[in-house]
Amino acid sequence: MNDTIKGCSVSVRDSAWLTLFRNQIRGTALCVGSQRVSDPIIVGHLADEVYVVDNSCDRLQCVRTAAQHEGASVQTLLGNTDSLPFRGEFDSIICDYSYAAEGHTISTRPSDLAATLTESGVLLVVTDTPAGVLRSVAKQPIKRFTNFESLFQNAVRHSVSHIRAQLADCDFETVVCYCLFPDSDSPNYLFPVSETRSVFEFFTQQEFTTNYRKIRRLPLGERILEKTLPTVLFACYKDGAKATGITDDLIIKGHHRAVALSLDDGVVQSVSKYPFGERYSQSNIREHSIVSHIRNLRTDFSAVPLTSSEDTALGTAVVQEPATGGAMSHQISDDDDAPLFTAGIEWLIKLHTATQSAKFVDESLQLDRDTVAFDIDLPDAEPIATAKTAVHGDYAPKNIFVQDESVTSVVDWEYGAISGNCIIDLAMFVFEFASARYGSFRRGFEAALLRDTPFSNLVRDQIKRYCEEIGIDTRAFKRYAISPYVNLIRVNDDIGGFTRTVDVDRYLKKIEIITSDYDSILV
Repeated sequence: MNDTIKGCSVSVRDSAWLTLFRNQIRGTALCVGSQRVSDPIIVGHLADEVYVVDNSCDRLQCVRTAAQHEGASVQTLLGNTDSLPFRGEFDSIICDYSYAAEGHTISTRPSDLAATLTESGVLLVVTDTPAGVLRSVAKQPIKRFTNFESLFQNAVRHSVSHIRAQLADCDFETVVCYCLFPDSDSPNYLFPVSETRSVFEFFTQQEFTTNYRKIRRLPLGERILEKTLPTVLFACYKDGAKATGITDDLIIKGHHRAVALSLDDGVVQSVSKYPFGERYSQSNIREHSIVSHIRNLRTDFSAVPLTSSEDTALGTAVVQEPATGGAMSHQISDDDDAPLFTAGIEWLIKLHTATQSAKFVDESLQLDRDTVAFDIDLPDAEPIATAKTAVHGDYAPKNIFVQDESVTSVVDWEYGAISGNCIIDLAMFVFEFASARYGSFRRGFEAALLRDTPFSNLVRDQIKRYCEEIGIDTRAFKRYAISPYVNLIRVNDDIGGFTRTVDVDRYLKKIEIITSDYDSILV
């Protein structure tokens, strides 16, 4: 999600990959050439001091403004990056040679950067492969570039092979190669590609349903696969012992935190969630509180992951046991909706029955117009009581894992509450299941609640069943239909930071679709 600050696009979660090095980035740090304003912000939470060198006043102003907003301490230095007047002064350096628009290139060589490190320093170098450069150029308007020749000359100078050759001449004890995927502009994943194949194999099978082992057996298969990776990261250690603290995790970019999957032979062993700084810790604190509350109930909720918390330089992290089964979102099809949909409703009835505390009329559907800009007429319907229960907050098929048509795990509770409107979960499940089933929110909404079809009959029957079990009027579903997206907006706003604008727009669009046909909802 991006916010714009004085012309700069900022997305803190685009620097989620840096959380892998949370124990290695320390002391005095230097950021050079980064296209992501968020890089020095994350580094600022990890290191004692952070310096950003750039030859653009505008970019440095963006860094200062963003750092102030995020509570990170960052020093900016205006200057040419061709030569850095430091020797042996930095404990950590992050250098970004990846694709950049014309006019923002750096000429500092890895050997020059290595010379500025302390004797036990760490250098992180990001660079594009030719595939990454072509991909990035293809995404941009042609008019943005006036000199393709210089652009590609810079790309060749900082290509993977050139960087690797230069690093070989530096005094590094250990060099580990990683991939940033899909590209340096929006690195959704980080995984190792040289020291271990377990994570690489897991990633290719999950993302591309490709058997990596078959590719490895092909002539030049491994080299071909590495050539197609768009952006790579070299982690270089003068003291090889520093590299031993790095686990072979698959880092996934989340909304307010980075999710690290610890794997062994392609099997997830544990899931760790690291916030993008102290202000984002609220996601983990909220999740840990709710999960602990539910796990301590007399009713068996083994589908709720066992969770522990730990303090880190980035804030409160949570560590969880891995989910079992497969994500429901990957199993929804138009063949037979009933078993999966029914399983999701049954588990929700179990949770809400065990945690129900009172009936109440929820009058909190209105959003704070000073916080969230929108122009939507919310439904003005008669007061109808709903139930207070534990709430997941994002009870969507992507967060529900099933096996043999039974719910085995329910993950990601950061939008939940120990006591909230139960319709938040019911409506979320109905809308998001229908969206996955029909390919879009609007089509799913219409098929589930505006038409008379076998799927809509299933939905209405299960809504009626749920309401009877909880002891509320069936009309409560319609009355509070927008509540899941109002809740998501509120929680995002509570956490704040540069992570909410695009999501808020998406949630408001869903609210608009629901309210525009509110009178036609058939329940």
